[in-house]
Amino acid sequence: MRTGIRTAFTTIAILLVAPFFSASCFAQKLLFYTTKAGWEIKPGDTLSLGVGSLPDGRYDFIYSGLGVTIFETLTAENGFDPALQPGSEGALVVVNKIRLKGDQVFAYFYIEDMGDYLIEIENAIQSCELAFCRPEGYLTQQEFEKLILINDAAAEGRITPEKRIELRKELLGK
Repeated sequence: MRTGIRTAFTTIAILLVAPFFSASCFAQKLLFYTTKAGWEIKPGDTLSLGVGSLPDGRYDFIYSGLGVTIFETLTAENGFDPALQPGSEGALVVVNKIRLKGDQVFAYFYIEDMGDYLIEIENAIQSCELAFCRPEGYLTQQEFEKLILINDAAAEGRITPEKRIELRKELLGK
């Protein structure tokens, strides 16, 4: 009888602790990462945030580190949205660490009073959630401002989500 209880307790303990280890065990630490466009990113570098790519201006590829932990289900059930919210356009963030998990490379950074966030680097570049998303480098100030206006118009219902996508593609040539 005691062996059965001990086995059950051990199994439960493993199930509760395993998610904490799985995230770090399968993520490989990188000293630097060279993007597909040829830019090198390393801890200590400063990145400029672009414009959220979701219809309401939220970021799809920049989100709270809490969103990828054991607490993801709990946060979803309690209405926590891990996506970085609009209003961070142009913010400068310092890369704390870079991790490779599967085929995805993440840059981690910290926002005062908000906590740890991570960036899916290649996806954030492709969607201009990072400001250096153009083949020649950074968005121009004019492109940056137009993207913000497009997102604001969509978030306020002045244009449809389809029109927002069309305008973004037209502006970015994608």
